[in-house]
Amino acid sequence: MSLPKFEYLAPSDIKEACSYLKEFNGQIAILAGGTDLVMHLKYRVESPTHLLSLKNLTELNSLHYEQDSGLFLGAMYSLRNITLNSHIKSEMAALAQAAEEVASPQIRNRGTIGGNICLDSRCWYFNRSRQLRKTLPPCYKTGGDQCYVVKGGKQCYALLQADTVPSLLVLKAQLRLASAEGGRMIPIEQFYSGQGEKPNRLVSGEILTEVKIPRLPPRSGTAYLKYRKRRALDFPLLGISFFVRLDGEGRNCREARFAFIGHGSGPLLVDASEALEGLDEPILTEEQTTHLLEELKPVTHMGISASLKRRLARPMLRRAFYDAWRNAQEQIAEYS
Repeated sequence: MSLPKFEYLAPSDIKEACSYLKEFNGQIAILAGGTDLVMHLKYRVESPTHLLSLKNLTELNSLHYEQDSGLFLGAMYSLRNITLNSHIKSEMAALAQAAEEVASPQIRNRGTIGGNICLDSRCWYFNRSRQLRKTLPPCYKTGGDQCYVVKGGKQCYALLQADTVPSLLVLKAQLRLASAEGGRMIPIEQFYSGQGEKPNRLVSGEILTEVKIPRLPPRSGTAYLKYRKRRALDFPLLGISFFVRLDGEGRNCREARFAFIGHGSGPLLVDASEALEGLDEPILTEEQTTHLLEELKPVTHMGISASLKRRLARPMLRRAFYDAWRNAQEQIAEYS
């Protein structure tokens, strides 16, 4: 399939990029790594008149760590570099694991953290060629009044399947957004709408420039697990990240939270601190597991039933908690 015609723009700084976004509002697409956008263009899922490339914005392809503030990732920092960074691998294992699970090595070389955060929701009807979409009336995501995922559904149920999002949620990441009118910093949990039509709250004319991850408290650990049909390329049918902070002796749970992706049109973040506080071993009972999963309400999507996702969630939750706990204990051993 060929690409549609568009005017290619390559600004030299963020200010110029924002001016283009304002000038061509509603007719412009942002090109970072291009691993998702190029297919959208070929399938005519998107047909912008202008394409804004970020390749010359070298300030977005950066990483630096401040002892007091934490980690700062430029939006163009590649997923591959995240998997190779020793600081991320040792202190933020869930993020390195999630980046490692994205697609294939070739895609991770091109794909960026900003692109993964801003990944659009997906479904079998929407993510196919324009010719095939014409065989059925338009769905909610394309301006219609029906959903082909959930028959009779009164909203769009396209799935959000971005691997790194659960890890960034449990790490309490913040996003820096820029526009011609200025900038703003928001917690990542406020970035997602939970709506299939437009899964994030990035407004027209805005661009994601940086991800800030605050310094993790002592004696804490994280982990990410992913279920998919194939060992490579596939988006997560279900993904989970877990954060655990232990007490000074590394024996009891003091803080815990987890986040799911792939179950619906937005991520699910759950604060499990009250339920797990004081626990002295990384093992969840059936009763605890059931209680923690009360908010998880998956939908049947892309050939995977909601009941299967609910069954998968139980062992994934227990294993992610166990791995995060062990990673926390390794941190204690390393710095003791």
